[in-house]
Amino acid sequence: MAFVRIKDFYFLLVAGLIKGISWSPSPKAKGFIVRCIALAAYHRSRGKRRLIEANLSEALDGEFGEYERREIVKRIFSSFWEETFSLLPTGQERAELKRSELTGTTTR
Repeated sequence: MAFVRIKDFYFLLVAGLIKGISWSPSPKAKGFIVRCIALAAYHRSRGKRRLIEANLSEALDGEFGEYERREIVKRIFSSFWEETFSLLPTGQERAELKRSELTGTTTR
């Protein structure tokens, strides 16, 4: 009976990276790290990548060539990681959010 699995370390690493990057004052540094992680995830997640490519091919019925499908899949990985790391803003992003003013109306 295994109490700790490789996936557990993966999730711990991702949570640590998210928290660590949130301490970074620079959105540019955050963006660079997120792009590196997305690229690494694309190359390391062969099974997931192939499943996405197969589903994409089926959904688009061969509308795109291999290069275009690969680029779309890379963008999917990139968007996922950008969204994941957007959950905790950097110090500069938090300061900008504090200065922001939201206005609007409600409708019923």
